[in-house]
Amino acid sequence: MSAPHEPYFEAVLAALGDLAEGGESFTQFDSDDGEVMLTEIYISVPRGPVGLVWTQVIGWHWGYVNDDGFLNNTDELVLGLVATPDIITAAVHALLTGDSHLLPLSDPAPEPTADQLTPDLARAVEEGDIDHTTAAQLSYYA
Repeated sequence: MSAPHEPYFEAVLAALGDLAEGGESFTQFDSDDGEVMLTEIYISVPRGPVGLVWTQVIGWHWGYVNDDGFLNNTDELVLGLVATPDIITAAVHALLTGDSHLLPLSDPAPEPTADQLTPDLARAVEEGDIDHTTAAQLSYYA
């Protein structure tokens, strides 16, 4: 099974465009008999240098990348678990223009959902790796 949140990751990367470094950005997914071990997105924003992290539990957070390549403490980037790529891009612009005090941004639009789950997301729900609401929000980007 491929990472069920891969299409969402691709949509966010596309929205960020040149702000993100695709080669240093990735998704991870791991489960063990229905117990989710990891559902994560990491996006590198080299102009900060800033790293963006998303999980199915906490949503989007950001932190400055230290000299060792690790994130320092992270703070909330946007409100909402599956924020739209546009609001994530707006939040990154705020970070890069010295307006981090405006974060976390809230998306005035409701989180979009799809009528049907992708096969990977349906399997992840069936195995207990992700809840149906989050899966429907992620399916919107497939």
